[in-house]
Amino acid sequence: MSIKSRKSPPPIVLILLGLLCIFGWQKFIAVDNQSDSPSTEVSKASQSLANRFSWGNRILISANATEAKRKGITVFNEQYYSEAIAHFQQSLVEFRNDPETVIYLNNARVANQPQVVITAKIAVVVPIGSNLDVAQEMLRGVAQAQTEFNQQGGNLQIQIINDENDPEIAKQVAKTLVKDQSIMAVIGSNTSNASLAAAPIYQEGRLVMMTPTSTAGELSNFGSYIFRTAPTNNDMANALAEYVVKIAKRKNVAVCYDSQAPDNVTFKDDFIPAVTAQGGNSINTECDLAAPDFNAENAVNDLISSGAEAVLLAPHIDRLNRAIDLARANEWKMLLVGTFSLNTDQITQTGQGDLNGIVLPVPFHPDQDSAQNFAAQAEETWGTDTMITWRTATSYDATKAIALGLKTNKTRNGLQQLLRDSNFIIAGANSQVQFLPSGDRLIKPALVKVKAYPEQGYYFEVLSE
Repeated sequence: MSIKSRKSPPPIVLILLGLLCIFGWQKFIAVDNQSDSPSTEVSKASQSLANRFSWGNRILISANATEAKRKGITVFNEQYYSEAIAHFQQSLVEFRNDPETVIYLNNARVANQPQVVITAKIAVVVPIGSNLDVAQEMLRGVAQAQTEFNQQGGNLQIQIINDENDPEIAKQVAKTLVKDQSIMAVIGSNTSNASLAAAPIYQEGRLVMMTPTSTAGELSNFGSYIFRTAPTNNDMANALAEYVVKIAKRKNVAVCYDSQAPDNVTFKDDFIPAVTAQGGNSINTECDLAAPDFNAENAVNDLISSGAEAVLLAPHIDRLNRAIDLARANEWKMLLVGTFSLNTDQITQTGQGDLNGIVLPVPFHPDQDSAQNFAAQAEETWGTDTMITWRTATSYDATKAIALGLKTNKTRNGLQQLLRDSNFIIAGANSQVQFLPSGDRLIKPALVKVKAYPEQGYYFEVLSE
């Protein structure tokens, strides 16, 4: 039997088959890309979140970043820690009050030790993207405590995270940190908005969250893993109300507050009854610094026509401009007092004469007798031109409390139990740190006043404790 040879198809058939393959393949790619698009978006979101975290592998604070700092980041990424140490040290010679570089330097020193060394790892969440000044104030306290602890034989590494004081970002950060079993505790967030958003996640995940700057009443008794080193609004409101009514002799007191800031809303809610308890009167005039149609001049006219002799300014830390505008429109007609949020460089540098004389309650002032040792060390570390605020002190206290706790017990549960123990007491920046069953810290606030110094500008002067 003869075998017939297979005939080739006509040329037109080959052309049609080729076109079919081409268009079919393109359609397949299109469908495949469409099916991958959700995971691609997730990947991009994950990458975006990851860019907010750094042990020393990326620059989060680019302002005044030196070339040495950039080189240090590069070699830190490559795990050449001894080289990173040299670059970070050089950067600090050029720009000494950069707390991010100090923390990365400390991290590199720990990483450069033998692998057998057991390290303690924690995270600090700060608002770099929304309020750089406040973020650096907090980081200076964290860095100072880390340096002291490590110089005394500790091996503490700190991850810096930027949440921009955004509640949604704070939630995503919290979910990530809870899953990272190497992280033993979290310092932050800054605002009460962010802390209240993240706290349920930390509580459920059994990871200690210790905020140095959130004062909202809702954080008291929030959960067994939630702590703070700042005083409560109630303590500070009582001290300020006594000053207004008893010392400044102003009985008719109004409030201008940011309705979108939980810590300032609860401060208002504590301040009004405190004024009444001191024998004063609350002027019930709506003055919301967060209102879209807020007008400083109209607000001042309304307050004065209502009989206000004094006004409390309670702005969100990221929105101080409206408080400054109101102070400028006031022209010293009413006595101005404010919340702790106003204890920033922005007030003394931008507000200046318009806010001269304003009185605030704060947890700390470097001129307090009890703060002299901490203040001297801070000045030596950061320089005399760097303003040391209460946020620096309470962040130092939070870091020191966690670091010393981890020295005793390096587990999440063990740290939480230790901090909850009534016998756990450490020396803080200006007073001892001990936590109440509510997770709050018992601390007596001080009053400070903006004052002008000839040829030196404006400063916060401590009035009383």
